[in-house]
Amino acid sequence: MTRIIPSRYELLAPAGQPDCVRAALNNGADSIYLGMKALNARRNAKNFDYSQLKETVEYCHLNGAKVYLTLNTIAFDEERKQVIETLQQACELGLDAVIVQDIGVASLVKQVAPELRLHGSTQMSIHTRKGAEFLKEQGFSRVVLSREMSLEEIRNVAKAGIELEAFVHGALCMCVSGQCYMSGMLGGRSANRGMCAQPCRLPFSAGAPGRCDLSLKDLSAVQRIPELLDAGVYSLKIEGRMKRPEYVAAAVSACKAVVDGNQPNMEVLQSVFSRSGFTDGYLDQKLSPQMFGVRSKEDVTAASAKLLKQLENTYQKPTARIPVWMKFQLKSDCPSQLTLWDQDGNQAHVSGVVPETAKHVALTEEKLQSSLGKLGGTAFYLKQFQAELEDGLSLPVSVLNGMRREAVQQLEQKRSAIHPKTFFPIKESKIPLTPPKITSLRVEFERFDQIPLEFMDQFEWIGLKLEELSKYITKLAPWKQKLVVIPPRAMFGIEQQVIQQLEILKQQGIEDLLVQNLAQIQIGKQLGYRLHGGFGLNIANSMSIAQLEEWGFQDCVVSPELTAKQMKILKSSLPCGILAGGYLPLMLTRNCPIKNQKTCRQCKRQSWLTDRKGKRFRVACSDGYSEIYNSDCLWIADRIDDFTNISFFTLKITLETPEQSREMVQNFLQKQKIELPITKGLYYRGVL
Repeated sequence: MTRIIPSRYELLAPAGQPDCVRAALNNGADSIYLGMKALNARRNAKNFDYSQLKETVEYCHLNGAKVYLTLNTIAFDEERKQVIETLQQACELGLDAVIVQDIGVASLVKQVAPELRLHGSTQMSIHTRKGAEFLKEQGFSRVVLSREMSLEEIRNVAKAGIELEAFVHGALCMCVSGQCYMSGMLGGRSANRGMCAQPCRLPFSAGAPGRCDLSLKDLSAVQRIPELLDAGVYSLKIEGRMKRPEYVAAAVSACKAVVDGNQPNMEVLQSVFSRSGFTDGYLDQKLSPQMFGVRSKEDVTAASAKLLKQLENTYQKPTARIPVWMKFQLKSDCPSQLTLWDQDGNQAHVSGVVPETAKHVALTEEKLQSSLGKLGGTAFYLKQFQAELEDGLSLPVSVLNGMRREAVQQLEQKRSAIHPKTFFPIKESKIPLTPPKITSLRVEFERFDQIPLEFMDQFEWIGLKLEELSKYITKLAPWKQKLVVIPPRAMFGIEQQVIQQLEILKQQGIEDLLVQNLAQIQIGKQLGYRLHGGFGLNIANSMSIAQLEEWGFQDCVVSPELTAKQMKILKSSLPCGILAGGYLPLMLTRNCPIKNQKTCRQCKRQSWLTDRKGKRFRVACSDGYSEIYNSDCLWIADRIDDFTNISFFTLKITLETPEQSREMVQNFLQKQKIELPITKGLYYRGVL
């Protein structure tokens, strides 16, 4: 294997508990990421309290490693105070960056903790150049890319000129991160709030019962690190904050081996944790049934006690990571002097006793270096030694050892010292007025033939998919002022094509754009569209709504994971709406689960998954991705009076026939029930 010497890169390791920090650093990690007890995407990990975090920051900075704090979940209004307290603690401890998902939390970071670097979580679903450019414009220093991207797509995003972080090893979610509502909807545990119950690992079959057609193998692109670095990735990220320290040690060691030009021990890596092996299929877009796998009995028993002990031994003793320089001065009639310094400008200085005339053997530079250079058991190794000494002088070895220990201690204290960042206590502004209750109806359609034209006057506006609107804009000309274009929720590899289509529609008089992801904010602004926020933006608090208003949005749909009660306390002058009817997309996936048992010709772009309870979930493909819809239809037409803080209600018509679409619209307008298995979603039960 050819040795890689990139100009700059970072090996980033997970730490779900304090022991993982030493496992990471003592095996070669450059940085770690971790969470506190709440407000992070792995709330079921042990995580860190304040004192543990302080010790971790001290230890990491001593060893030249950075510490990133995960605040990578959506937050509710009642958690605002907790977010602020967490940011204050991050500033007090001088953390190096915070990783965020929620645009409201990001705005709060810039307000109260502007010295903290902002990293855009993979939960932000950034997978295109425009998305990365948008985060850069908003003051982010790094974006954590979606796991589903190809090398070519990563290479294109790198042109945005922002640091890229990409996963190289660990679990693969079936759903694009930040777009999964399955755990929340089916079990009340939100994947957007760090409480995912992993229902995708349970049986969901595209055909024969009992199969796990939503369970992917773990990603391992360890052996492809050279290609990732060449594509523009800066930070090589290992997933696994729920994993034990031995897993961290094995994963970091494997990645470090590749960077150093050696062969990684993939057998050890697979033994520690895998699901029927590994996959790197997304990098080449080789999407096939071979990417799917489950945690078998053989996988569970592969890690022997002997192997785990060997991995444990790799991080029990400190690793010399930091080069230091040393200078020793020895002159007659003057106290001996030892100076120790590192490349970061930290310096330690120790004065010793006055030397004696040697009775037998005088000190030499070689003897001094041999004695003073014993830095084992510390984070340091001797890079260079200098000596200025007169002939014929001597000092006891105990004195030299004492001077070395004191110098090392001084340097350790300076390197591990906490350097707080500025925190600005927030001043609460006057609460904006709640927008007037309009209770208008909006409808989003997948296809033109689903639109019941006789009801057009009763819609505030109608949304239609980009391809369909481009095709039927002439037929919809009488209602042009009501038309809203709906671009694809995912734009893997097609962003430029989407931009061109939107540009044409704008020239044809379409003025409004439903924003499905952050990239489309950038696109919509550049093309001059009026922006409306879709549910996939995960707007769950007043801070996020205020941020959308600052960006020029006309209105937004709030997260379907909010309850009606939580909506009532939202503070906003921006009109807010909810999804009020239709089948909620539970997953947005790039890897079609139906292909495990059917061809595209057999599927005809519509099929079903069946879970272990016999419930059926529709799967539909479009624009290079698939969406998995809930088995029951969301329907609150008979309860809209409960939503007193909501300005509009949105019907989402997806796979319905024209007749079913007309019936849904009519029943909603009349506030009637429908003859389908229905759900009130999470509007009354909420999520953890």
